[in-house]
Amino acid sequence: MLVDLNAIASELKNNFEQSFKHKDFILSNEFKIAYKNLLSSGQYSLGYTDVIFHRFSAEIITSSSKTISVPNFWFISAAHFSALIPVLHEYRNAVLEIGSYLQLPKNWIPECKGTANIPFTSVDVQAVTGDDRNFELLRNFLTNYDWWKGAKSIDRGDFYVSPILKLGNFLAESQSAVAEIAQQLSHINDASILIDAVNDFLDIAQNKPGNKPVGLHLSKPFILLAGISGTGKSRFVRKQAEAQGSEAEFCQMVPVRPDWHEPSDLLGYVSRIGGAPKFIVTDALRFMVKAWKACDTEAIVLPDGRAGWAGKPLDYINTYWLCLDEMNLAPVEQYFADYLSVIESRSWLYDDDAQGQDYLYCCEPILPASALQVVTDQNTFAKELGLDIIDSPADKQLWDAFLQYGIPVPFNMVVAGTVNMDETTHGFSRKVIDRALTFDFGRLFPNDFTNLWTGQPEPKKLSFSRYSQARPELMAGCVADSDGMKTISFLQAVNDVLRDSPFELAYRALNELLLAVICHSPADEPSLQAVWDDFMMCKVLPRIEGDDEKLSVSSDTVKTENLLDKLEQVLEKQLTAIWSTTRPELLLENANPVLCRSEVKLEWMKNRLERNSFTSFWP
Repeated sequence: MLVDLNAIASELKNNFEQSFKHKDFILSNEFKIAYKNLLSSGQYSLGYTDVIFHRFSAEIITSSSKTISVPNFWFISAAHFSALIPVLHEYRNAVLEIGSYLQLPKNWIPECKGTANIPFTSVDVQAVTGDDRNFELLRNFLTNYDWWKGAKSIDRGDFYVSPILKLGNFLAESQSAVAEIAQQLSHINDASILIDAVNDFLDIAQNKPGNKPVGLHLSKPFILLAGISGTGKSRFVRKQAEAQGSEAEFCQMVPVRPDWHEPSDLLGYVSRIGGAPKFIVTDALRFMVKAWKACDTEAIVLPDGRAGWAGKPLDYINTYWLCLDEMNLAPVEQYFADYLSVIESRSWLYDDDAQGQDYLYCCEPILPASALQVVTDQNTFAKELGLDIIDSPADKQLWDAFLQYGIPVPFNMVVAGTVNMDETTHGFSRKVIDRALTFDFGRLFPNDFTNLWTGQPEPKKLSFSRYSQARPELMAGCVADSDGMKTISFLQAVNDVLRDSPFELAYRALNELLLAVICHSPADEPSLQAVWDDFMMCKVLPRIEGDDEKLSVSSDTVKTENLLDKLEQVLEKQLTAIWSTTRPELLLENANPVLCRSEVKLEWMKNRLERNSFTSFWP
């Protein structure tokens, strides 16, 4: 039996008004690819030949080379009402079959409109459709066009236009493209593409609770968690992944082996054993591709030939955590060299520089395109990386971009290395420390035995970094230092102590301190100085190590003072709001104020130097 056309139309109208109207939408990559492929096939294009997508709109090119400007809202409306198209055609086909069965004259269909007379009986309907209950439905369809919101005669090929325009309350003169797109979309084989896309857009528009990942943005995508064994460093990473949704989805643990001495141990390599080149895929590389898939991204060619990667809004992209467990069991500078180099090439383009996108992310590939292109069995290779390039248009587009530009480091992936310092491990060079945020885990996230049963403060949720370069317009939102000059003066004072020593800071340190201020947006002086204090713990003090001679500072060629003493004197002047007292806690949820961390750490390093004639930041 035919479904009740009036009931279907009424339900779609009500859902549309409650869920879609008066909202802005961003189209997913999968939707864009599916629609573009439909037009290029020509079979259901209805005179549309190509489409150019922008952020909130698109340009549809017709066969006469004219352009129709279409807001994304029209695509959403068309996708919603496309469910009505098959029902309308089912009714129309039944009417045409009855006319053919009874050999009715050519113009019989328009003559039924608005009358009570139809040239067939329920017996005829039974004979043609197999169910005489369809008689009343078809009578209404032919005679009462208001019943199904129609206007154009049913024998016309574009009869479906008027009901969709009426149901959506669209203007026939300017918005008829909605109906044409709905007709096109009804022919896409995988209807779930439409349904999933619409649901994704609704989540963004309605800002559903739990849909938007939250967290404190990191200033760098690489952190070191240093501390004695058993303090919970690996558990910290797992909990961060759970905060995104689930550990299984957003975390990849990679145990580092002592025999790792080159990047292929982490990123994979091409093997020619057995004939045809084959790429040996690692868990870390597969996880990077997984993070890229979550961005719903596409590659856009920049004027300089680089690829800029654009995807769905950053607020709706989760953070993926790659944890290198016991990271320094092997020499980090050797097996991690490619990553340490590539992350310095990261850059973000916003506003006018983003070529109509919300953002563009640029990064040199950590796995070059040449390594991908050498493999002969591309389908198998892509499948091992987690991409279905046969049945998923979005996966195919991402794979094609990788083949052309290589695989960059995903912007939504944080690498966390757990670090122990003992006789089985390797130390860190300043090259590594400069590129990481070092967390003295026991001090930043302390374990309090007295709170074992009652629970300890939870670390804040951390999210991926969104900037690689501090800019004045970003500082404007930081009430306590809106032009960044306080922060610059602070680091200048610290660097004056370190000048001409192996620990002197360069421009990268200043940029990352400003980024830290931007990420925390301190509203008052104690909060601003707390950011500086944590920066000393994460970036400056981990660089300092050595014996009495190395840590001495000279004046007129005469060694006079210990560098740690000089640094302590400068910090006491610079951190006046928090020195020898408490400061706001920036990394724990609902935590009490804590003592100035760099003051406590400097005292610890000085005592160690006095006892052992050697000191370092590392426990």
